[in-house]
Amino acid sequence: MKKIIYSLVATFLLALTSFAQLGSGALAFVQFNTASNQTNKISFVVREPIPSGTVVYVTNRDWSNASNGFVAATANQGTLTLTFNEQVSVGQIIAISFTAGATPNPSSTIGAVTANGAFDFGPGNDIDNVFIYQSGVSGTSFLTAAA
Repeated sequence: MKKIIYSLVATFLLALTSFAQLGSGALAFVQFNTASNQTNKISFVVREPIPSGTVVYVTNRDWSNASNGFVAATANQGTLTLTFNEQVSVGQIIAISFTAGATPNPSSTIGAVTANGAFDFGPGNDIDNVFIYQSGVSGTSFLTAAA
């Protein structure tokens, strides 16, 4: 019975450590291509190793210093969730493609990506920023941003 309990505890602790918290600057934008009614692309280079199972978020929502959080999404704002299903090495470039609008249908060259809400950087939408971040017990940790 003790062996089973020890095995369960060890498995739980291993699972907790497999999701890495990346450092600020772990990713850097190398491409930001947007146009209405076309496939858009955001690309970034990896600057520190990313373990399999790591999750990052890409959003075009606005940040509020007053509330220390993202403001409510508008009609053209949303968040993409990128889950790395393999280890990613330093120097690799990750590209996320999406269709601007309410149904972005995102895809990624590495990992699996899903959308929550609209995602549009098209002209006239007053969307002028993009953040890549992680969220955890200690709050939001920004990896990179462009404005």
